[in-house]
Amino acid sequence: MNTRGFLLAILLIIAVTGLTGCPAAVDEEIKENVDMHLSDLSIPVDNALQISVEQAIKSDFDLQWYAERHPEDFKVEVSHAVAVVYMRVRTEEERDRALELARGVERVTEVIDEIKVDPAIDEPPFDI
Repeated sequence: MNTRGFLLAILLIIAVTGLTGCPAAVDEEIKENVDMHLSDLSIPVDNALQISVEQAIKSDFDLQWYAERHPEDFKVEVSHAVAVVYMRVRTEEERDRALELARGVERVTEVIDEIKVDPAIDEPPFDI
């Protein structure tokens, strides 16, 4: 086959592939790899934000005491820069402080309040 015939064969293959598209199996494999890659990218960002929100809340001595005294009630979930804060505190002021600290974390765009105010919960043993 001469060079001209070879080039025509290549062009024909390109034209047929262009008109018919990639085989479905190849297309699906590409989509799976791209989806896996994109979901892998979002996980570390959300975990980093979750840790940052937890640390921000625990930077307050009273809130840290509640989180450590009642770990079953303390949880922060972050997805797509939206933080959901679960915990139990004694007063509305403590609830507001926890939400304010969570909102102050860089890259958190919204904070959802799932904090329960329970006046019967033990009071932190220190006064600052």
